[in-house]
Amino acid sequence: MSQTTYDLIKRCHVKLQTEITVSSPPDVKMVSTGTQTDESYLQDSEDLENSFMKSMEEEDGHDDDIDSEWIPENDDDEQCNDYEEINPAKERKFIVFESCLEHLFTSCNSCGFPCKLTKTVLGTYISIKSFCENCFAQKKWESQPTSNAMPLGNLIIAGAVLFSGGSAHKFLTLCKHASIQMFSIGTYMKIQSLYLVPTIEDVWQRGQLHLFTAAKESGKPLRLGGDGRCCSPGHTAKYLSYTLMDLKTNKILDTQLVQKNEVRNSYAMELEGLQRGLARIAEEELQISHLITDRHSQIKKFMREVHPEIIHWFDCWHIAKGIFKKLEAASKKKHCEIVGDWSRSISNHTYWCAMSSGGNGELVSQKWCSILNHVCNVHEGHGAEFPRCEHRDLGDRLWI
Repeated sequence: MSQTTYDLIKRCHVKLQTEITVSSPPDVKMVSTGTQTDESYLQDSEDLENSFMKSMEEEDGHDDDIDSEWIPENDDDEQCNDYEEINPAKERKFIVFESCLEHLFTSCNSCGFPCKLTKTVLGTYISIKSFCENCFAQKKWESQPTSNAMPLGNLIIAGAVLFSGGSAHKFLTLCKHASIQMFSIGTYMKIQSLYLVPTIEDVWQRGQLHLFTAAKESGKPLRLGGDGRCCSPGHTAKYLSYTLMDLKTNKILDTQLVQKNEVRNSYAMELEGLQRGLARIAEEELQISHLITDRHSQIKKFMREVHPEIIHWFDCWHIAKGIFKKLEAASKKKHCEIVGDWSRSISNHTYWCAMSSGGNGELVSQKWCSILNHVCNVHEGHGAEFPRCEHRDLGDRLWI
């Protein structure tokens, strides 16, 4: 074989790369940020030349497979097309050790000579550029797709942390202890403010508009439940979110965020949230027939004076929870342990009184007061509306 023919085949014959055997590269030190360059020479030129010639002899007679037009960059284009066909958020991701990744790029795919590697790290993203100083072949590999220079892995992981309600600080600390390459807390905050929060607002507004449209098409007044949630318990809260839910569809129609400095004190935040929520419903020209809230004194006065046309109910859950806590506290007093045995039953009795009375306030009152007789094994004479208990014979119980 002439030297000219050998040089031509050495530059063009891609199929031979599967026959070249090279040793593992030396350990490479990791640089956490920026760009690093690694140069590894796996074996001397004479040994590699012999290995290459042996492969040439085995492949002799198959010159038809030579593709002189093959360019490494074409593979990159094919990779980009694959990314377009797969949803990056749904595609599986893997954790790869750096040393294992380097084994894929240590030798040239065209001639088998050692390559000079250049790494660029950006959060979870890494790109590796390989350059062969023998045949001058170049290739660039990226660990994940990008969009407008934004690595999608960074965006997806930041979104997963926020949408799952997790703590960014705890997650990043976990990655640090496991030596998993990750973005910084500053990058996370930028991604959150530039991409994630606007996306949440857009999805919420479109979903809310759909719910308002469905409520208008039904032509029926709404039955809403409202409640507020503070950022911290007690009167030291700085923020409160007030939510209005359609009790027929169990869908959130509106939510309002109130800050303490917008009202007189933290106690007034709940009323302010309700007022804003009702105003938002009124903007959509929707009618409200019933509203269920807790027993907030300011809300009771507001509904009685400003919205007498809306039937205002109290949430039984708040009442039952308060009764249960008081009974549990009483059961811890001396000679009152038996009260604790009845606390759960009495709390559940509150729900039954509200559900079985059809809105008759007097009947609710007599059913509720009947519990004083019931725990003493007296089941008659509760009142005109509710003369006796409706249960069957209960047998022996821990009567008080």
